[in-house]
Amino acid sequence: MSELPRKVESKVRHEIRQTGPISGIKMLRELTGWGLKEAKDWVDGCGTNYRPPSMPCPYCGRRLRSLQAKQCRRCFRDWHDEANIVFLGTNDPWSKIEQA
Repeated sequence: MSELPRKVESKVRHEIRQTGPISGIKMLRELTGWGLKEAKDWVDGCGTNYRPPSMPCPYCGRRLRSLQAKQCRRCFRDWHDEANIVFLGTNDPWSKIEQA
């Protein structure tokens, strides 16, 4: 595996940030002719720390898993029904206490 020209590297990194690592791997293979393993290894090691787009929880402000999420895995609120917000709780005995 040879070193990438700066233009190609910049283009692939931008693609990864915009659409994710799979698209980056595809683009890298198209632009360089590398095999799947080489392209995947490069993307895994390129340090982009890709995270899918999401939004903050409306109750605790922490990052949700996706744009479509309707419950928070940190504060345990569920707002699938906007008129009836539910506190899900956890399996921990002290979590039965209602959180404000």
